[in-house]
Amino acid sequence: MGNSESSLRTGDTNISSETELARKQKHDEMMEIGKKVAMAAGVAIVGWGIYKILGGPLVASSERKKMKAPGMDMYIYREDFELDPKAHFHRLRH
Repeated sequence: MGNSESSLRTGDTNISSETELARKQKHDEMMEIGKKVAMAAGVAIVGWGIYKILGGPLVASSERKKMKAPGMDMYIYREDFELDPKAHFHRLRH
């Protein structure tokens, strides 16, 4: 029995070492993935910050926001109305 006990212990040690090595490799892989995810999130946050600082898209949007025209049964561009609402109401009276 002495032989089988010592070989079993040796076998357990080898299995344990291999398991620890596999765990370390898995841990290292997960750390690398975590670093990549953190880097991508950082780049996205910096990009979003630059976008907000510059005040919107760098390319003009082809789809402008519309609103129901006050006093009329139609839609107009919100930006045009906000730039000069007085002109809109002036056109209604004339």
